[in-house]
Amino acid sequence: MILIEQRAHVRKLMHEQAFLSDPDVTSWTPVILLDISLTGISFATPGVIVGGEQRQLRFRMPGSAHLHHASIHIVHQTNAGVPVGFKVGARFDGIDAATNEAIAAFVGEPAA
Repeated sequence: MILIEQRAHVRKLMHEQAFLSDPDVTSWTPVILLDISLTGISFATPGVIVGGEQRQLRFRMPGSAHLHHASIHIVHQTNAGVPVGFKVGARFDGIDAATNEAIAAFVGEPAA
Protein backbone atom coordinates (compact mmCIF):
# COMPACT_ATOMS: atom_id res chain seq x y z
CA MET A 1 0.00 0.00 0.00
CA ILE A 2 1.29 3.46 -0.91
CA LEU A 3 0.42 6.35 1.37
CA ILE A 4 0.07 9.74 -0.28
CA GLU A 5 0.39 12.77 1.94
CA GLN A 6 -2.47 15.18 1.47
CA ARG A 7 -2.31 18.63 3.00
CA ALA A 8 -5.22 20.95 3.58
CA HIS A 9 -3.35 23.80 1.87
CA VAL A 10 -0.71 24.12 -0.82
CA ARG A 11 2.86 24.61 0.43
CA LYS A 12 5.38 26.54 -1.60
CA LEU A 13 9.15 26.34 -1.25
CA MET A 14 11.07 29.44 -0.31
CA HIS A 15 14.50 30.42 0.97
CA GLU A 16 14.26 33.60 3.05
CA GLN A 17 15.90 34.73 6.25
CA ALA A 18 13.57 35.23 9.21
CA PHE A 19 13.85 35.70 12.96
CA LEU A 20 12.46 33.37 15.64
CA SER A 21 11.88 34.51 19.20
CA ASP A 22 12.81 32.56 22.29
CA PRO A 23 9.81 31.35 24.37
CA ASP A 24 9.88 34.55 26.47
CA VAL A 25 10.19 36.82 23.39
CA THR A 26 13.33 38.43 24.83
CA SER A 27 15.77 37.47 22.07
CA TRP A 28 15.63 36.59 18.37
CA THR A 29 17.57 33.96 16.41
CA PRO A 30 18.02 34.03 12.62
CA VAL A 31 16.40 31.10 10.80
CA ILE A 32 15.90 30.21 7.14
CA LEU A 33 12.33 29.75 5.88
CA LEU A 34 11.97 26.59 3.77
CA ASP A 35 8.29 26.48 2.85
CA ILE A 36 5.00 28.14 3.70
CA SER A 37 1.24 27.55 3.45
CA LEU A 38 -1.84 29.35 4.73
CA THR A 39 -1.73 27.28 7.91
CA GLY A 40 1.96 26.76 8.63
CA ILE A 41 5.61 27.18 7.88
CA SER A 42 8.86 25.24 8.06
CA PHE A 43 12.30 26.62 8.70
CA ALA A 44 15.88 25.58 9.35
CA THR A 45 17.43 26.55 12.67
CA PRO A 46 20.83 25.86 14.22
CA GLY A 47 19.45 24.87 17.62
CA VAL A 48 16.91 22.50 19.14
CA ILE A 49 13.34 23.83 19.43
CA VAL A 50 10.95 22.13 21.86
CA GLY A 51 7.75 20.80 20.30
CA GLY A 52 4.59 22.41 21.62
CA GLU A 53 6.21 25.77 22.35
CA GLN A 54 4.64 29.05 21.31
CA ARG A 55 7.04 31.38 19.50
CA GLN A 56 6.97 34.58 17.48
CA LEU A 57 8.30 34.76 13.93
CA ARG A 58 9.30 37.84 11.91
CA PHE A 59 9.65 37.29 8.17
CA ARG A 60 9.39 38.79 4.71
CA MET A 61 7.75 37.21 1.72
CA PRO A 62 10.01 36.79 -1.35
CA GLY A 63 10.29 40.07 -3.27
CA SER A 64 8.66 42.17 -0.52
CA ALA A 65 10.15 44.59 1.99
CA HIS A 66 7.14 44.32 4.34
CA LEU A 67 8.03 42.67 7.67
CA HIS A 68 5.34 40.19 8.76
CA HIS A 69 4.81 39.00 12.33
CA ALA A 70 3.21 35.70 13.27
CA SER A 71 2.49 33.74 16.39
CA ILE A 72 3.43 30.10 15.78
CA HIS A 73 3.07 26.77 17.56
CA ILE A 74 6.00 24.36 17.10
CA VAL A 75 4.68 21.03 15.81
CA HIS A 76 7.80 18.96 15.08
CA GLN A 77 11.51 19.04 14.31
CA THR A 78 13.97 16.73 12.61
CA ASN A 79 17.59 16.80 11.57
CA ALA A 80 16.68 15.19 8.24
CA GLY A 81 16.53 17.33 5.13
CA VAL A 82 18.88 20.10 6.27
CA PRO A 83 22.68 20.10 6.00
CA VAL A 84 23.22 21.61 9.48
CA GLY A 85 20.89 22.07 12.44
CA PHE A 86 17.22 21.17 12.41
CA LYS A 87 14.15 21.48 10.22
CA VAL A 88 11.19 22.73 12.25
CA GLY A 89 7.51 22.59 11.31
CA ALA A 90 5.13 25.09 12.87
CA ARG A 91 1.45 25.97 12.70
CA PHE A 92 0.30 29.58 12.52
CA ASP A 93 -1.65 30.53 15.63
CA GLY A 94 -2.07 34.16 14.79
CA ILE A 95 -1.50 36.13 11.61
CA ASP A 96 -3.15 39.34 10.49
CA ALA A 97 -5.20 39.76 7.31
CA ALA A 98 -2.34 41.38 5.36
CA THR A 99 0.00 38.48 6.15
CA ASN A 100 -2.69 35.95 5.26
CA GLU A 101 -3.24 37.72 1.92
CA ALA A 102 0.52 37.89 1.19
CA ILE A 103 0.91 34.16 1.87
CA ALA A 104 -2.15 33.33 -0.27
CA ALA A 105 -0.79 35.38 -3.17
CA PHE A 106 2.62 33.70 -2.87
CA VAL A 107 1.27 30.13 -2.80
CA GLY A 108 -1.45 30.83 -5.38
CA GLU A 109 -4.38 29.94 -3.18
CA PRO A 110 -7.39 32.05 -2.06
CA ALA A 111 -6.93 33.67 1.36
CA ALA A 112 -8.64 31.89 4.22
